[in-house]
Order: sequence, then C-alpha cells, then structure tokens
Amino acid sequence: MAGKATYRTRAQKELLTYLRSTPGRHHTAAEIRGHFTHQDRPIATATIYR
Repeated sequence: MAGKATYRTRAQKELLTYLRSTPGRHHTAAEIRGHFTHQDRPIATATIYR
C-alpha cells in the first residue's frame, strides 16, 4: 500500500518562502496571517498550523 500523497498548495509554498526569509525569528499564527492579509494574499489559519 502506498503512503499518503504529498502536495503543495500555493499558500503552503508562500508560507514556506516567508518563513525561510526570516531565519531565526519565531512568528505567531496571528503575525503570519497579518503579513499575508496585508499583502492581499490571505492564508487560512489552518494552513499556518499544518
């Protein structure tokens, strides 16, 4: 039986790019959401926690 399929959504890619651009910094979910909302690219809180 094959394992769980993996895929990357646009939101996941953008989130990873953002986190990698701020090494050594810890973010809250609210900060991350605020960043993307301010950029007119909203990301669901559930995506941030995944």
